[in-house]
Order: sequence, then structure tokens, then C-alpha cells
Amino acid sequence: MMIAKLVNLVMKANADRAKINRPKKAQKAQKAQKAKKAQISLELLILIAVFFAFLSVWISSISNVWIGTNDILSNLYKERALTHIIDSSDEICILGEGNKRELRLHFLTPTTITAEDNKITVDDNNGKGEISGNTKCEFNTESENLSSNENGDIFITIENDGGKIIIRS
Repeated sequence: MMIAKLVNLVMKANADRAKINRPKKAQKAQKAQKAKKAQISLELLILIAVFFAFLSVWISSISNVWIGTNDILSNLYKERALTHIIDSSDEICILGEGNKRELRLHFLTPTTITAEDNKITVDDNNGKGEISGNTKCEFNTESENLSSNENGDIFITIENDGGKIIIRS
């Protein structure tokens, strides 16, 4: 009987040990599952950080291209306006006294047009440079310095007055 009690006691002890080990195994499994969730969260954060780094580089590159494109377009508008003014001035000079032309010029930035002697200058007032050209006739000293409005438009009248060109707005 003593042996039977001893066997029962050993069996109970083994059963108790099994009960104690089960929660430890379950706790280990829960810890492992939490570690996997933490790893997935960390990987997601790293991917988001890489995405934002790429996005910031891409946006700065696009903005640099945009600024460069605006500068090129602004110069093209200045050159086109200068060509129109010079061509109209030369045409009026050749046609003689009493002729005039009205021009509407458009710029991307605020711009000033000046005329003196036989030189026309177009300056966009932002320090990026001015362009100038010469005409066949001299400009009258009455010619105004013209500035574009807030939309970048300038309406000018070019006329021949006694062999000299007058530019007015």
C-alpha cells in the first residue's frame, strides 16, 4: 500500500509539474507572438521612413526643375517681347512719320522696358539679367520707361514722330 501511495504521490507531482509547465509554455508562445508583432511594426516603420526619405528627395528635385523651367520661360518671354518691339520699331522707322503699332506683351514676372538712343532694354526686375537690342532709328527722349501690370502684361504704342520712335503705354 505504501508503494501505491508513493506511486499516487509521484503521479500527482508529475501532474502538478505539467500544469505548472503549461502556462510557461503558453507565456513563451505569447511572448514569441508579441516579438513577431513588434518586428512587423518595426519593419513597417522602417519602410515608412524610407518612403518619406525618397519623397523628400523627389520633391526637392521636382521643385528645382520647376524653378529652372520658370527661369527659362521667363527669358524666352523677354526675348520674344524684345524681338516684337525691335521688329515693330524698325518697321515704323522704315514706313516713316505718322505710323504706329500697338503691342500687347506678356511676361511671367514684373518687367520694365526702357528705350534710349537706339537701344531697347527689357529687365525682369528679379536680378536674373536684362536683355537689350538695337533698332534702326533713335528713340525720342519722350519715350517712357514701361512696367508690366500685376498680370505681367504691358500694352504699348510705338509711333514714328519725325524720324524718331516714341514708345508709350
